[in-house]
Amino acid sequence: MVNALQGLRATEYFFLNRPDPVVFNSPKSRDKRERETSPSQNIICRVCLAEVTTKRDQFTKNSREEHCFFNPHGIAFVVKCFKKAHGCTVIGDPSPEFSWFEGYLWNFALCTGCGEHLGWFFQNYEGSSFFGLIPSKLIEAA
Repeated sequence: MVNALQGLRATEYFFLNRPDPVVFNSPKSRDKRERETSPSQNIICRVCLAEVTTKRDQFTKNSREEHCFFNPHGIAFVVKCFKKAHGCTVIGDPSPEFSWFEGYLWNFALCTGCGEHLGWFFQNYEGSSFFGLIPSKLIEAA
C-alpha cells in the first residue's frame, strides 16, 4: 500500500479515498459513526454494581422501547430489550408458557455478580434472541 501511495500528494490521496458525501452525511451513516465512536454507556446492576449490558445494546421490539406486562400472578413488570447482556446468567429450561413475546421461549436472567433477578432471556426457534431487562433493577452508569 505504501508503494502505491508514493508520489501522491496529501490532497490527491484524500480525494481518491474520501467517502461519498451523500452517504457520509446521511442520517443513517451519522448515527452509525456516533455509535462506533462514542463510548458505550454501561448499564449496571443496582444491587452489586456489576456491569450487565450497555446502552448501545438496547433496541426497540415491536416498535416500542419499553414494554409493560403482567405475569400469571398479576404482578406488573416493565422491561427494556437488549441484544446482549454479558453480565447476565440465563437459568432454567426455556418455557413457552405465558411468553410476553409471541413465538419466543423465555428463561430467567440473573445478575452474574450477585444472582439478582434482572429479567428474562427470550429466544425463538429461528435463532433470534434478546434480553428483556427490568429498568428499576439497573442503573445507567456515567
